[in-house]
Amino acid sequence: MKQLRSRFRLISLLLVCAFLLAAALCTGTALKAAGISLASLPSLPPLGISSPTPDPSVSPSVSPGGEPTLSPAESDPAGSLPPGTDNTPDPEYNVFGL
Repeated sequence: MKQLRSRFRLISLLLVCAFLLAAALCTGTALKAAGISLASLPSLPPLGISSPTPDPSVSPSVSPGGEPTLSPAESDPAGSLPPGTDNTPDPEYNVFGL
């Protein structure tokens, strides 16, 4: 009985490994056909290193380039937003590069 259970575990482990290998190969082939490589992906900063903190001596209304940043009311002179809303619409990103 133990030998049968051991064979079942071994066969199921081999099947799971074969499935994961097939999934990885299919994913790699699909990404290659789409023109996506690991080098083209953006690199993420390593864990544990935080982004630099802003200098407290710099005014938040002035960008580092020296030009003042525009408030939402100044950046939307046409008034395309309904009155009473102070949030801007989300930008649309071209995810697929088409």
